[in-house]
Amino acid sequence: MNHVPALDISLTPIKPALAAGTQEDFQLLIRLSAKTETEIARTPIAVVLVIDRSSSMRGKRLQAAKDCCLDFVNRLHDQDQVGVVIYEDRIKVLLELMSAQEARACLAKKLDSFDVKGCTNLHGGWLMGANTLLPLGKSTNMCRVLLLSDGKVNRGLIDADSICHEVALLANQGVTTSTVGLGLNFNENLMTAMAISGYGTAMYGVTPEDLVEPFEAEIDLLSQLVWRDVKLKINSTLNTWKNHNDYIQCTENTWQMPAIAVNTEAWMALTINMEELAKAVSHTENLSVLTVEISAKDCDGVEHEFMASLPLLPIVSADEYKQFPIDEMVEKRFAEIAVADFQRQARLAIQRRDFAEVERLLQQLEECAENNLWLKKNLEELRQNWIKKDFMLMEKELAYSSYSMKNRLTKLNEDEYSDFELDKPAYLRRKTSQGRRSDNLSKRAKNPSVQGGDVSGSIPNFS
Repeated sequence: MNHVPALDISLTPIKPALAAGTQEDFQLLIRLSAKTETEIARTPIAVVLVIDRSSSMRGKRLQAAKDCCLDFVNRLHDQDQVGVVIYEDRIKVLLELMSAQEARACLAKKLDSFDVKGCTNLHGGWLMGANTLLPLGKSTNMCRVLLLSDGKVNRGLIDADSICHEVALLANQGVTTSTVGLGLNFNENLMTAMAISGYGTAMYGVTPEDLVEPFEAEIDLLSQLVWRDVKLKINSTLNTWKNHNDYIQCTENTWQMPAIAVNTEAWMALTINMEELAKAVSHTENLSVLTVEISAKDCDGVEHEFMASLPLLPIVSADEYKQFPIDEMVEKRFAEIAVADFQRQARLAIQRRDFAEVERLLQQLEECAENNLWLKKNLEELRQNWIKKDFMLMEKELAYSSYSMKNRLTKLNEDEYSDFELDKPAYLRRKTSQGRRSDNLSKRAKNPSVQGGDVSGSIPNFS
C-alpha cells in the first residue's frame, strides 16, 4: 500500500460568531487540502488526446496542436497510457491506447501523416476518446479525455445539453473530460459545460502560441493528483445553504469536487441567512448544525471517508459582531465569487450590446477588486479589450475567468498575488488573462508597450 497524505477538512466562517437579529448572509468556506512533505506514490494516468483537424485548424493552429501532443506525451511517465483521436466530419484513432514509452517511438510520424479537412464533429471525436478509456474507468488509473477544438460544432450531435449529459454519464463511470478551446470562434458555453460535467478543467488559448500553457497545466495537474472522485455531502438541520461554486450536484445534498493535487486545496463557498442559522444554533444542544462528509479515492483507487463539523458559534449582538475580526481567506474567496458573478452579468450585457450596463458592472468589479491585486490586474486586462471594443475576446475572457474563480484549485494557504505566479505549476497560476500565456503577460506587465500598450485610462463610453 502506498503512502496516502491526509485529506484535511476545515470549515471557516467569515467571523467566529453569529449576529442576532440580522438579515445579512453568514459566509462559510469549506476547504479540502492534501498536505505532505514526503514522497508519495503517483496516481497512474490514462489519457486520450482528442484533436480537431477540421479546416479551420489549418496552418499554425494544427502545428501547435501537434507540438502540444508531443510535449504532453514526453512529460508522461513511461508506464502511463496514452492514445490520440483526430476528428473532422469523420473520426479516426490515430494512436491506439498504449504506454507512453511505446507512444514516443511512433507518435511524431503519425502526427506528420495528416493535415486539415472537413467540418467539426466534436461529439464524435470526444465519444471515441471516451469509449477508448471506458474499459479502464474503474481501474486504478486516472482516466482523462483532453479535447481540443477551435470551432463551432456543425456535424454529428450538436445539442449542448445532450452532449453534456453523455459527458456526465462517462464521468460517473470513471472517464473524466477536460477541454481546450483555441482562438475566438469555438463555443465557450459548450466547452466549459463539458469540463464541469466531466469533472475536468476548462482552458483556452487565444493564439497557437497560447496553446502551450493549457496542455502544460493539464499534465502538471494529472501528475500531482493524490485524491480523485472527491464527493462532498452536507448534513444539516437546515436545507437553505447555498453553494456558490459550479460543482455538479450528484444528489440533493452531495456535490462532485475537483480532484486534489499534492499541497493544494479545493474549496466550497456556502451562505445562509444569519438569523435563520442563529435560531437553529440557539435550539441546538451540543450538536453541530452542519456536518460535512467527504469520500475520495487515493492513488490506488481505494475509497476513504472523512468528516468534519461546524463548531457551535456564540450568538452576539450586531454591535459586538462588528468587533470580531474577518477571516482574510474567506473574504478573498467570496470576493472572487462576487467578481465571477459580475463577470457573468457583464458577458450577457456585452452579448446584448448593452454598453451602459457593461460600464456599470465594470464599476462593480472595481469595488470588489479594491483590496485584491490579482482581481485588479484581471480588470485591467478586461479594460484593454473594452477600450479596443474587442467584444469577442471579452466574452471568452469573462466566461473563462468567472469559471476559474468559482472552481480553481489553490495553493495551500495561498499567498498574496505577485510576480512569482510563474514559479507555480501552471494549474495553480492566478492568470490575469485566461487565454494568454503567463510569460507573455509577465513581459507586458514589465513593458506596457508589449502586446497591447498602456492598461491605464478610464472606461470608454460606447452608449
